[in-house]
Amino acid sequence: MSNLGFSPRSNSALLWSSLWHIFLLTDAAMELDRRLLLAHCTAYTLSVLAGLMVVIPLALNGSDFKGRCALFTQGFWRLENRTSVGEDSEGVPRLVVQEWGPPAACQFATFVGVFTVLYCAAQGWRSLFYLHRRHDDTLFSAFLTLLLSLCVLFLSCGASVTLSLGLLSWCRTVTDNNRRLYR
Repeated sequence: MSNLGFSPRSNSALLWSSLWHIFLLTDAAMELDRRLLLAHCTAYTLSVLAGLMVVIPLALNGSDFKGRCALFTQGFWRLENRTSVGEDSEGVPRLVVQEWGPPAACQFATFVGVFTVLYCAAQGWRSLFYLHRRHDDTLFSAFLTLLLSLCVLFLSCGASVTLSLGLLSWCRTVTDNNRRLYR
């Protein structure tokens, strides 16, 4: 690979010089369009992080509950008797799940999270490329970006409502409508 002129050291030096060049663009003399592109890059980076903050807990939830969705789950608490001798006669509380939530609730939120991460990573990279190369977007491409970003926004709002209502239902089940508090 050294024959082609590629080496890890030269690639990392190129990356650092590109990042340094971008940060130098943030001085007071930067044009308005460059500042907007930098704001786009920042917003897309934050959106990738927010999408990961949704996808990772949902993936862990799916593995912990063996693929069942905890959102909108219904159940009740039951006292079970202890079988050991010498213990007091009080029972041990156990959560009994009557009905697991619909898998579509978790799948929708996971899909929106993964789509948000991928879309925002691609758009962030594209904005970073435009910022570095001082390239400008066409009007049609900007219009398509606007439409796709609005779709991601509405999907994210729908997923956040689904997650909020589903977790509210699950928390009411686990806390027995706030009568069972954990210490």
